[in-house]
Amino acid sequence: MARKPPALLILGEGALATTLQAILKAPVVSRRSDDSGWDWPKGGIADRSTLLLVASTYAGADRIVRQHAEVWTAPDASRIGVVIVVPERSVAEGLMDRDVFGRMRATGSTFTDQSSAIRIVPHPITLSGILSAIGEVMPLLKDAWIRQAKNASCIPLLLDAIRQKSVPDLDRVLPLAKNVHWDSICHPTQAFPNHHAYANAIGRWLDSVTPGVTPEWKAGFELIEPLANR
Repeated sequence: MARKPPALLILGEGALATTLQAILKAPVVSRRSDDSGWDWPKGGIADRSTLLLVASTYAGADRIVRQHAEVWTAPDASRIGVVIVVPERSVAEGLMDRDVFGRMRATGSTFTDQSSAIRIVPHPITLSGILSAIGEVMPLLKDAWIRQAKNASCIPLLLDAIRQKSVPDLDRVLPLAKNVHWDSICHPTQAFPNHHAYANAIGRWLDSVTPGVTPEWKAGFELIEPLANR
């Protein structure tokens, strides 16, 4: 008989993830070697899954937002609940008011707003607090989340304006693009092994779009197109 895929997975690395693996008897999913996403198990995961994201001690809010977004690419699961363990208290508290989709200003889509499907374990972190969060989280339809993420993203509009070389369309989408924490969106690429350098490059390109100056369309396309299918 085929073994059932796990309904609880621990996402992360380090001593805390290893300790939780031993206690919870749940498999650990690590990052890909290039840090471009999670290295999902080949056997898949349960249709209704709870994913315990254990942030590293050095992870800032931007990195956690990005890693959380990548959780929703989990194969096979139709419903996902997320529990996030953040060792650093100040990062955990700041994360509560961050937009789950990586925007600077959010309306109804902070981690606090989404707390039924995404639980951040409060400090001080205890095993009982983690178990309570796992028990309370309510898995959300993955397709519903993906629709929300697409609706919140300015990337399709931005890429379309660049492809059409339309200055009016670019001007309309520019305020949305400048409201993005690109550090929360960008992933390492061959051109930018460091995602922070990638985010800075996008910021510089957006800042270069000024009245009376023809945008560097090719450079803009090369920066934004890799993010379109994430």
